Amino acid sequence: TDAGIAWLLKGTADSRYTGLVIRRNHTDLRQWIDRARELYPNAKVSGKPAVFRFPNGAKIYTGHLKDADSYTQYQGHEYQRICLEEAGQIPSEELYLKLISSARSTISIKPQIYLSANPGNVGHGWLKKRFKIGDKKPNIAFRDPISKRYRIYCPATIDDNPTLMKNDPGYVNYLESLPEPLRSAWRYGDWDIFAGQYFKEWDPAYHIKTEEECKKLGFGREGNNTFIGIDWGWAAPYSVLMCQVTPNGRVFVFKELYGKETHPMEVGEKIAKMCQGINVTQSLADPSMWIRNAMSFRKPE
Repeated sequence: TDAGIAWLLKGTADSRYTGLVIRRNHTDLRQWIDRARELYPNAKVSGKPAVFRFPNGAKIYTGHLKDADSYTQYQGHEYQRICLEEAGQIPSEELYLKLISSARSTISIKPQIYLSANPGNVGHGWLKKRFKIGDKKPNIAFRDPISKRYRIYCPATIDDNPTLMKNDPGYVNYLESLPEPLRSAWRYGDWDIFAGQYFKEWDPAYHIKTEEECKKLGFGREGNNTFIGIDWGWAAPYSVLMCQVTPNGRVFVFKELYGKETHPMEVGEKIAKMCQGINVTQSLADPSMWIRNAMSFRKPE
């Protein structure tokens, strides 16, 4: 939070500068405003939502995204810097994109956006995807091929906050005591956890293995059985997993197929190609994929 407050302050040297700080709910900004008052001693604060006005004319506005159409409050405006506190509370990327359409500049300050977020909230999925968390190396900027804007993900944990660790060592113990997956999310900033996931114990660091590691654990040995699991979907993705099971019950998922809006016959051809040269013991499918729509075959009354 302090970093975001300081980051917004950097632009105030220009009298034409306008900044904006956003929280999901306006009431959540109270502590941010109190802290900003301390760090902006020369600014006058007025209005609801609060506006910080600096002696040279530069301004920093506060606001919220409580409702789906809240972004319209800022539509058509120009903000050289936008700071989103707890961006993980924003439920959709669409709402975020509508807001940042106001990040633009007709002055010498380059438009920028700053987000703070914890993994595990409602915005977990789109944030992880947008900032390629886990796909790209952290702390290295990458360029969006369409917008040409750069993005960067900078991870941090409580270990990067020596002041808090010194003044409140009990807070670390509190984070350590949290149940999984909350502990991994808040203590270690782990974005590989998924809110609401079925298998809470999933850990890519443990469960994803190299081919050599799989062979040492029994993959490819005589006596293993190979199964295919199929979950059909049209608008929702279909999923096909090929698994090898050892006699002691260890399961290796070594081939997978995903897609949507594909004709069943084409999916079948893809599965057949996937199985070439492999002795498949059994294929298992979601029973609902065999159900026909009764309304289509009902005789007229």
